[in-house]
Amino acid sequence: MIVFLWNLFNTIGIVGALPCTVEQYDKRTGKTYTAYAFVTFTLPFLVTLWKLWYVVKDGKTVKVLPAIIADLLTPVAIAFWCASDACFDKSQGTVRISTESFTLDEVNTLREVILHRYSINSSCYYHKPGYIIYIPKREVPKLQALVGPHIPSMMAYREGPLVPPILQSSLKIPPLTESPHLDVVVGLLTKKEPLSDRRRSAPASSLS
Repeated sequence: MIVFLWNLFNTIGIVGALPCTVEQYDKRTGKTYTAYAFVTFTLPFLVTLWKLWYVVKDGKTVKVLPAIIADLLTPVAIAFWCASDACFDKSQGTVRISTESFTLDEVNTLREVILHRYSINSSCYYHKPGYIIYIPKREVPKLQALVGPHIPSMMAYREGPLVPPILQSSLKIPPLTESPHLDVVVGLLTKKEPLSDRRRSAPASSLS
């Protein structure tokens, strides 16, 4: 997955060196874990995206749900979200999506967006240290039909084995460019800065 992401970002020229191995010590477990990371260039649109998702409160950086999240949760975005944070339960045929870093209100907002935009019902329950989204078995085919064309193949197992297909048209997926907010974000992501303005930043992506 990390190489896939590097290649994806490399097509728009925002990464430098190839992914590297990083050893990370977790003081909670007392163990050292191996992770993989790559470094992006420091670019204005990455700062813009960061500010959508993080705020500083009492000197601490806190992840928050963007006010325009309904515009941002496109099928492609949900596919990569599932590739990173979803887990398929073979015994139940359900999907859980990790959202523990958000508040209960924010988790419910995510659920409402998924319901209203894509007709996918869900519930949530507490899973220390926060709440996670639960997609019941009857709704999983809708999720698969939505993200299947976009999720990286090596991560497709996170949405479960394919079931008889559901017509994409039944989901009434809105076009990508219907939102003015999304147009701005897409424009930022595809804008290339002059090479002289590019500098390396801290590791931008890692998978353990």
